[in-house]
Amino acid sequence: MKIREIESQLVINEPGSVKIIAEEQDDFWILYHLIAAGDIVTAVTTRKVLAPNGDPTRVRFLIELRIVDIDYDRDSCMMRLKGKALFGNDYIAEGAFHTVEIEKNKPFDLSKKSWDKTAIETLRDGCKRPVGADLAVLLIKEGVAELYLVGKSVSNMCARVEGSKGKGNKVVDSEELKIMFFESVLKVFRKHVDFGVIRCVMIGGPNAVKEQYRQYIMCESKRLRLKSILDNKSRIVVIDVGLVSKAGLSEALQNPVVMNVVKDAKCGMEVRAMKDFNDMILNDSDWACYGPKSVDIASELTAIETLLITDELYRNADVGIRRKYAELVDSVKRTGGKNCGLLTKRKARHRTS
Repeated sequence: MKIREIESQLVINEPGSVKIIAEEQDDFWILYHLIAAGDIVTAVTTRKVLAPNGDPTRVRFLIELRIVDIDYDRDSCMMRLKGKALFGNDYIAEGAFHTVEIEKNKPFDLSKKSWDKTAIETLRDGCKRPVGADLAVLLIKEGVAELYLVGKSVSNMCARVEGSKGKGNKVVDSEELKIMFFESVLKVFRKHVDFGVIRCVMIGGPNAVKEQYRQYIMCESKRLRLKSILDNKSRIVVIDVGLVSKAGLSEALQNPVVMNVVKDAKCGMEVRAMKDFNDMILNDSDWACYGPKSVDIASELTAIETLLITDELYRNADVGIRRKYAELVDSVKRTGGKNCGLLTKRKARHRTS
């Protein structure tokens, strides 16, 4: 859960309060759009004061501020909220200015005189659990393996395993070392692949190692009684992939077997949209455009049916850039288009090259 909403009952255009805990980096972007000047924030803060003996000391206390300024720092996962104290105490006078730092996992209360529809929707969207990966792709060859988890707007390499190397930095080809390598891959496989979430596992590679590895994990699962793998062996499929790399992942996602598996999955929409985009560029390029200027013009003409955008733009550390592309996504949705998710910059560049 990105932003946890606790004991809140919000009504449009009515006053209300919520307790929020930011848990991820992107939560602060949501909060940056949610908190406005005039809102009231209640949080624990610290202040340097003089102790009775005259020595400076830092004390913790609860403060209630009416916000006047918001400073958002994406890189440090922190927001600084400057405001006036609504009530005084032993450490601060009523009406004095103070700045509260909001960090990950630090709860605070947010109150508004009137929660409009946009603010409530922003909060609700932040509270939704992020979609997880529903496809695992294991790319493997002699001495090298990479495990990726793929879902809508998610394509992460969660592990890379390398086998032992000999002289000249070459992978040593011996049965004993291959088994040790397979054991290491199985460890990361068991750690990251949860068949309660993952719908299918694709094992891909340029040679026979992929088939050997599938046979190995089946034998080991029987020996070790790994029920989760044995019960789902039909969901572990071998495919041909030329490279063990991010480029290989892109190739795997274009494989007809993978396309058929993910057609109803969360990541399937992005995969199919990117394939359709590539096909359109090849066969009827007048109906496809890419690059900021061309996409902006298409948006102004309300001509975007499907938008694909890189996460480097949509989640950019520069607030101005981030706002620009967030507004683009909202504009496309308002005019009946659809946003099929976020691509990594490398994946987008590879697929359009």
